[in-house]
Amino acid sequence: MHKLNFSRRLTPLLFLGVAIGLLAATGCSEGPFSPPGPDFDAVVLQAMDRTAVPGLSLAILDGGRIASNRAFGVKNRKTKDPISEKTVFEACSLSKPVLAYAALTLVAEGRLDLDKPLVEYASEEVLAQVFFREKIEDDRVRRITPRLVMSHRTGFPNWRRGGKLTLLADPGERFGYSGEGFVFLQRVVEQTTGRPINDFVKERVFDPLGMTSSSYVWIPDYEAQAASPHSLFGEAGTKFKPKSANGAASLHTTSRDYALFVAALLQGPGLREDLRREMLTEQTVVSPGVGWGLGVGLEKAGGRTSIWHWGDNGDFKCFFLVDAKDRSGFVYFANGFSGLSLAGRFADSLLGKNHPALSSALMDEYDPMDSPIFDLLKAASAGDIEAGLRLFDEPEAKARGAGGRINESSLNNFGYALLGSKRIDDAVKVFELNVRLYPRSGNVYDSLAEALEKRGDIEGAVRNYELSLKFDPKNANAVERLKVLREKKE
Repeated sequence: MHKLNFSRRLTPLLFLGVAIGLLAATGCSEGPFSPPGPDFDAVVLQAMDRTAVPGLSLAILDGGRIASNRAFGVKNRKTKDPISEKTVFEACSLSKPVLAYAALTLVAEGRLDLDKPLVEYASEEVLAQVFFREKIEDDRVRRITPRLVMSHRTGFPNWRRGGKLTLLADPGERFGYSGEGFVFLQRVVEQTTGRPINDFVKERVFDPLGMTSSSYVWIPDYEAQAASPHSLFGEAGTKFKPKSANGAASLHTTSRDYALFVAALLQGPGLREDLRREMLTEQTVVSPGVGWGLGVGLEKAGGRTSIWHWGDNGDFKCFFLVDAKDRSGFVYFANGFSGLSLAGRFADSLLGKNHPALSSALMDEYDPMDSPIFDLLKAASAGDIEAGLRLFDEPEAKARGAGGRINESSLNNFGYALLGSKRIDDAVKVFELNVRLYPRSGNVYDSLAEALEKRGDIEGAVRNYELSLKFDPKNANAVERLKVLREKKE
């Protein structure tokens, strides 16, 4: 069978016409995918209500075509403007697969090699200025390749703290999710092409695939189209408008646009076939049933492989999970803090149960729909946090299994959300619960100490900072706060 060979010399209009024609002509295949039933919309709305997520846009892929594009809720709780198919969301870490795809078009042209160190494509002096912020002193950095970036094996942390970027492991040694790695790749692509990354990706991905509402930087059209972020309690916040692109996190898009990208990633056209297959080939194992390809996560369960990725920019969350063979699944974007708690419900409804990706450590901090954190949220929102806290008392907690179905970071985030809303006494109660559930964690004492300090209880703050150091001697924040508070007492 003759294969079409799409080069970048095709005009975007021709490319788009062929791509959409291919997507529309592709039939559905048999597999685990179940199209949404008549009660699906009600399930979505109930899930949004439980998690205080105000708005959501969901695209469903069936056999490689967009079978439906659904909109739920509002862009902003204050204005009550409804979500539509044109609503733009922050794509968060779903930015990364798009950057990887675009960079692979340079590999197809021989302008980038997957296994050649990135520093060989750009001036180290320039990289020191635009990325490292200092002269390269760690020789291990000179071993980082595009493949290691795309499979998250650079050794970099997710994000640096302060100005210095330090390797946590040797390049290639192990999986370590890193946004910094993708920004490194972005800077090298910009140096190689001589173009800002958004312009380059627009030429290689957005325009050819018909992603008309996608950009890594803020554009005027977004003023009317963009959703607003919402906190854990569903309070509308201020929308960040990026002036400069971050290839790991600043993509703005719609569920329809991103579904077009996922469909192209799975079946072409747009990327040389061997490179497309390489994207979907496991480069490293993350945990049982979960690996990573080039830019995308891979889930293996029940003899099938799916591609997946999550995104978290705080009060924006997003997720996709699509069967690689049947090219069926879903992509969604949410404008609420708890948006990733919806992923399991959608996966179970559309793709059946048993998803190692959702139970992996990468998703540990996102509570499932049945977590008592959402009962606590409901009680706190009603102004009766005591009713929520009683869910964790014996024998109620044993009866509900509450203690085993809520994690430390969830309660910690909950407490800080209360602090942000100036509900200091309620925050103290939540942090005290976290101490009771996780008494050997230095972080829970540190958080409680901070809340007590804000309440003016200096002795209580000092006592808990000291306990934090007992369990986490490297807690620099506790050391600093103790110094300040002890000087105040004197």
